[in-house]
Amino acid sequence: MLLQSPAIVHAAQHRGRRRPPDRGQETSMQAYDLYLNPKRPTLGLYVKAGAALPGLADKADWQREGTVDASELPPGVAAGVDANGHAFQELGG
Repeated sequence: MLLQSPAIVHAAQHRGRRRPPDRGQETSMQAYDLYLNPKRPTLGLYVKAGAALPGLADKADWQREGTVDASELPPGVAAGVDANGHAFQELGG
């Protein structure tokens, strides 16, 4: 069972907003792009920022909603992306 995270709900509530560009600041934080599917609005799909979506049959149905820092993800999501190239997360309803 995937856990709902306030950071993920926050990201979903701020659809379309993007992080400001880095201003020359070095950071070791990994960022992840959040995609939502209007047909399944409580399911989020994460990939590393800038990475393509995995080979999904319904790839065109997923819309990029923004970018989330690794520190905002619940445990397991980043590990899932590292292991599989993507991770799904229940966002709540």
